[in-house]
Amino acid sequence: MYTLQEFGGPPQRRIVYCFPTYNSLYWSSCTVHTTPLIQGTAVRSDLVPSYVPSLESQIMVLEMFLPASPVIMVIDMAIFSKNALYSETLSTMPWPDWGPQHTCCFPHHPSHRISVFGSRMAYALPRYRTPTPGHRLEALSTDGHFYVHIWDFNQRVVARSKSIPDSDHLIHQPAQLAHPCYKSAFCSDLSYVATVCHESFPTRDFGGLFLEQERFTLTWIRRSGVRHS
Repeated sequence: MYTLQEFGGPPQRRIVYCFPTYNSLYWSSCTVHTTPLIQGTAVRSDLVPSYVPSLESQIMVLEMFLPASPVIMVIDMAIFSKNALYSETLSTMPWPDWGPQHTCCFPHHPSHRISVFGSRMAYALPRYRTPTPGHRLEALSTDGHFYVHIWDFNQRVVARSKSIPDSDHLIHQPAQLAHPCYKSAFCSDLSYVATVCHESFPTRDFGGLFLEQERFTLTWIRRSGVRHS
């Protein structure tokens, strides 16, 4: 984590967060998904987020393309809150000191598109197929259908859902995930609320999705142009 100095000064490195030991000689690529920061004039002003949640109620999703099997890591961005800025000296945080308390890990496949807004993640998945630790997530069929799953990692939302009888929201807690590229297993104490949209969508020409507050936008890329839904 870096902080920026005033008047154009160089970035100051504050904290290094360490992941579990990587048991491979091959470098893996990673895509970062966070709440979008829209600046300037947008072509579709109605698609610009009307507000950006506080850092303490946001998640960051790392889409990690590991050699043996891809995974996604959902990180509570509370670790980057102002409380972490008080130290003036560089500190290193080993995985046991921050990871299990602030991170969930799931098997993944790049065909399952992701979008993040605040504490929620939209995920393109089959209707009854939640990524299960220890199992490989297969690619979406190129000529099938998918459903949009919304996962909310805000612990206040989780607590509120637990208090509502017969709620449509399903509360999950990730189990331990052993991955061949890491010398130690991932584990987490974080629960999350999962909901599934009732309507299915075709996978053919599916381009991606964009989550914003109480709505999401899907795109399909075809020769005739880009279609929104």
